[in-house]
Amino acid sequence: MIIALWGLSHLLIGVIYGFVLWLYQALIPSIYLLLVFEYGMRFVLGAIKPIETIGTPPGAIGNYIIIPLAIIMLVLSLRNSDREAQDA
Repeated sequence: MIIALWGLSHLLIGVIYGFVLWLYQALIPSIYLLLVFEYGMRFVLGAIKPIETIGTPPGAIGNYIIIPLAIIMLVLSLRNSDREAQDA
């Protein structure tokens, strides 16, 4: 049941990301900020309440890649929106 609820939350977040990408491009920096916050809190909660496993899950390396990548994309999206504001 917990895995099903977790999957449902990921599906809903993906749909929200899709709507923002398709309809509300001005909100893309806030989506990157939300992504950084979500994965950052995963690390915090994992440090506070670790789950004992036998091995490393296959997607664990993605957690280390997504935060710096999302921060870079956030900075680039904010820089791009600043340029568009200056051009207008």
